Formats: sequence, structure tokens, C-alpha cells
Amino acid sequence: DVPGIAMRSGAILHVVLRKGPETAGKPTPESEQAIQQAAVQTGGRVWDLSTTGDIVGVLTQVFEHFKQNYVLSFVPKGVSRDGWHELSVVVPGLPGAVVVGRKGYFGG
Repeated sequence: DVPGIAMRSGAILHVVLRKGPETAGKPTPESEQAIQQAAVQTGGRVWDLSTTGDIVGVLTQVFEHFKQNYVLSFVPKGVSRDGWHELSVVVPGLPGAVVVGRKGYFGG
């Protein structure tokens, strides 16, 4: 259960995949979907190397992504310690702003 483990870990998962017929150990559609879901749920993403084959370019994009990050924290109050709790972040005054982050957390 890759998505479940990733969501409980507290880590942000970024994955670089190279998909193609020549790729040894090519991911199945199910495993690729699980990896994608785990990355998105943790606030990360999947980076596709198969379109360019340029590992330096893809890793440069990953590092540029990290340079544009902020850390927000909070202490939940009045929330059950059980189960998954959805998170939503909006930026007042910037209705078109895109916030990428963890989709929720376990516990309270």
C-alpha cells in the first residue's frame, strides 16, 4: 500500500520515472497509479523522464521546485485523533494561486 505508507510517513514524495519499452522493470499501470497517488497525496509529484531522457534537466526542475517552497505548520484543536483529516489551503487576495501540498494528515 504505497499511498498509505507515504501518507503516514510525513515525507514529501517526488519520483522520477522513465517509462518506455526499453525500460527494464517498467512499472505496471497499477503501480504507476499508486506512485502517482502517493506523490500527490504527500504534496510531491511524479517527474517524467521518458519524454526527454534528460536526467540533468529533470533534476534541475525538481530543485527549482524545492526553491519555491514555504513551510506552513499548525496545531489542530478539537480534532479526533483517529483517521484521515483533509487539509485545504487558500491564499486570500490571490484567487488563481496554486497551492501544492500535503492533502491531509492522520491523527489530531
